[in-house]
Amino acid sequence: TVRVTGAFTIHPSALTAVSLTTKIGGSAENIKLSEIEGKIDGSTITGRLGLRTGDKLTASFDLMLDQITVSDYLAPTDETATAEANDATSTPVTDAEVLPLALLNENNINGKFTIGSLNYDTYTLNDFTTTIVNANQQMRATSYGTGYDGNMSMAFVAKTGKKPSARTTVQIKGMDVTKLTGVEALTGKIELKSNTRFAGSMLSDVLATLDGDSEFTVKDGTLDAGFVVGGLGIAAVTELSVTRDIEIIALSDAEMASLTAQFPAYSAYEIPADTYAGVSQSRQALGIWSAVVVHESMPETLAFALTCAVYRDHARLLSISPVVKDMTIANIRQLAAVPLHPGTERYLRNPEANCTTVTDSPVQPLPVMAN
Repeated sequence: TVRVTGAFTIHPSALTAVSLTTKIGGSAENIKLSEIEGKIDGSTITGRLGLRTGDKLTASFDLMLDQITVSDYLAPTDETATAEANDATSTPVTDAEVLPLALLNENNINGKFTIGSLNYDTYTLNDFTTTIVNANQQMRATSYGTGYDGNMSMAFVAKTGKKPSARTTVQIKGMDVTKLTGVEALTGKIELKSNTRFAGSMLSDVLATLDGDSEFTVKDGTLDAGFVVGGLGIAAVTELSVTRDIEIIALSDAEMASLTAQFPAYSAYEIPADTYAGVSQSRQALGIWSAVVVHESMPETLAFALTCAVYRDHARLLSISPVVKDMTIANIRQLAAVPLHPGTERYLRNPEANCTTVTDSPVQPLPVMAN
């Protein structure tokens, strides 16, 4: 039994007592730990662990932890740590390895780790099981737990060969909103699916290639309020306004000025009356501009043709989506921090001229799009 002193965690009694007993068998090249029974404060861990040496170190395990409150083991915060964190915003980020390729490719892992009750602050997941398999230049880690009448699952798959990449999937199915939040006014079932992916192994690679998508709904219930980002007539709000009485909370001029001063990427945007059922007057809301982003190496002629086609066929695009109403030349410089492509600048110098490329080949009209 080991007793630890010192404030290493938020909770004063966390990590103050650790003990372990086990049977050791096998050989120097194949170590087997069986009948493991350990204590970490008030938690008990049991199971088995095997280590085999050779060309690669191979670890296999099947471990069970009865319960743990993860938030008790976070590092303590103080004024010094907070100040250092604040100062970090002005310090350049150092590139770092996100996928430790050498470590993963030199070791094999195959194991399962189950936590009977996984707690974080006031939240709990039961029978939280994580399975890890790392072999043949691929690592796959999956987790699954239940709680609040639903379940949550996560999957992480990384390829660690010559062209490393990774993808993650997080899903929540059927979690009861009232039980999760403790707020009786909120009801329904949470459904969430989120996917992310990136290529490369370094932090710079992740930042350059990170991509993903998410779907989030609250089914069969009610919400007092929520924030929604999307174009005018977004389907989720349109459908809700048909089946429920809704209200869009307008922001005053003073509130808008305060918000845009703090977050200049946002601006005031007026949602026209009758955009959604039951909302008969316009509402001032936060807006954020969208942009078509291309690589700086795109040929000028192609960027010119793209810009020309969009603005020349503005009326046809507007018949498909009302969002196109604000896709005007007057609004093209709203995102001041994003430079315009030289091909777009060329178009703007004379938007009334015929849309032709440098070789004077006519720009073809956009294809007919169905609603």
